[in-house]
Amino acid sequence: MMRDVTTYRPVSGKGQGNVGSTVAMVSETQSTLCPFIQKPFDECYCTSTSSLYAEATIYFCGGHFRACEIYVKNMKGRDNQG
Repeated sequence: MMRDVTTYRPVSGKGQGNVGSTVAMVSETQSTLCPFIQKPFDECYCTSTSSLYAEATIYFCGGHFRACEIYVKNMKGRDNQG
């Protein structure tokens, strides 16, 4: 299943086209990894071995998971469960 990465937009334009600056931004702003990084959904960026998803994996899985459309989609309904 191919994922659409056209919706990936780094905050403030940082990291666009530059994985190194995205890594720096993640380490500067957040240190919490996505809670699903060890048991990801089938459509998660981190499950792909394609370099097309490398920057999105670093950005979203590396700390900005609340802005990830895959995380948000899969969390709907879970927030209200005990």
